[in-house]
Amino acid sequence: MSLSHFRMFSIAVGVLVFVSQPVTAISKSVTIWDDFIEDTTLRKGYTYLVAGVVHVPAGIKLTIEDGVTLYLKNGKIRPRVVDRAALIFDPGSLLEAESFTVKAAGADGRPEKKSDNGGIWFLGSVRDASKDGVTVKSSSEPSSFSAEEIRVSHLGKLDPTPSPQSLNPRGDDLDAISVLGIGPKEWKIKKIQSDFSGDDGVDLTNSSIELEEIQIFSPFEDGLNVSSSRLRVSKKLAVNMTKNLTVKDRDLFDLEVDDGPSYVTLAKGCKAELQGVFGDELKLRSSDLPKPSDETNSLYRFQGFLKRGPATIWSRTED
Repeated sequence: MSLSHFRMFSIAVGVLVFVSQPVTAISKSVTIWDDFIEDTTLRKGYTYLVAGVVHVPAGIKLTIEDGVTLYLKNGKIRPRVVDRAALIFDPGSLLEAESFTVKAAGADGRPEKKSDNGGIWFLGSVRDASKDGVTVKSSSEPSSFSAEEIRVSHLGKLDPTPSPQSLNPRGDDLDAISVLGIGPKEWKIKKIQSDFSGDDGVDLTNSSIELEEIQIFSPFEDGLNVSSSRLRVSKKLAVNMTKNLTVKDRDLFDLEVDDGPSYVTLAKGCKAELQGVFGDELKLRSSDLPKPSDETNSLYRFQGFLKRGPATIWSRTED
């Protein structure tokens, strides 16, 4: 079903998607407020604004045509799991896409270079996992996420800023892309690019996935946060951490071990582009990547291909 027909559909069934203006050849702006309730296709040529916490429930397939751009509305909303607009793929849901882009938007729906939203969540069925108030339980209905490439910018949310009225403000930061409880058979997304995230560029919790390429540029905090998970990259890993004097603990890799060890593996022949602080208490096995310095906050740089063999970065102790 195409979202261009949702005005007729909402009359018969109840409001699922609110179209801010009639969808015509002149106006193609679609605002999505509530959960999808049947298989839906997002069409190229339309602009989609996610203005609430929107779920793709179990058994529902969201198809996104090549070249589509979605926007997540910035700003606090009435809490529903998280208190920012977010797109959440529930356990047992399906994504079928080629390449699409997700950006932040202001209150007027226009693009905004500010990270103040809930990001994108992919929830699997393989392992129990919990993060930022979102919890998944292992189940028999697998998820299926397939895409050639997902490009995101200014997704996620920074930590609340203390004020004279509230030295300990409520709330927490949110990552650009969150992956929870996903197994390798559920994940067929090939490439991810995450720029200017509000917290970590990509966060994996209790998951095991493979990507051909992952590129992260200038996250507010860590590049890759891997919690009791395994990530394998076959063709390219690029993490570029620009200078940020306001955040002290800000690393290329943050590997956490709450429910078991974490591993990031780069295949032989993979291209690595790394610039930033490597990460604390991490182990590196590689014939190509240089050993990180023992000095705190020492800058780590490498650009090249892994010609001699694979590389593994891992932690069995909490970072």
